[in-house]
Amino acid sequence: MTTGIETARMTTRRPGISVVYPMFNEEENIERAVHFAEAVLTDLTSDYEILIVNDASTDRSAEIAEALARSNPCVKVFHHERNLKLGGALRTGFSNATKELVFYCDSDLPVDLTELNRAVRMMEFTRSDIVSALSV
Repeated sequence: MTTGIETARMTTRRPGISVVYPMFNEEENIERAVHFAEAVLTDLTSDYEILIVNDASTDRSAEIAEALARSNPCVKVFHHERNLKLGGALRTGFSNATKELVFYCDSDLPVDLTELNRAVRMMEFTRSDIVSALSV
């Protein structure tokens, strides 16, 4: 026999999640960051997308990002012809995000993406529109 809480957990629809990675010369980080996001997101929801914003990188970042997008249809890449800095890259990512929740992280992974599950639960429990966190 299941309790009401267990039934609610089993039938609760998990929101779609967009993860935005602004990127400038991140050839050493972007593949690891995308694979980590894929692993976390597939455990969290069936409806996700990973948006890579290439902010006019001069290394192999764009080539690597495009290969990642070819291997997973949930990965989308946007390119800037000139560097628009972090603010411009975030605007591009946020304006192209299509999911209910949007998360931003640098591709050198200063945040543990496994914390996304906790953030989503916190939003659901408190009925919050936004959660902001920092690493100390």
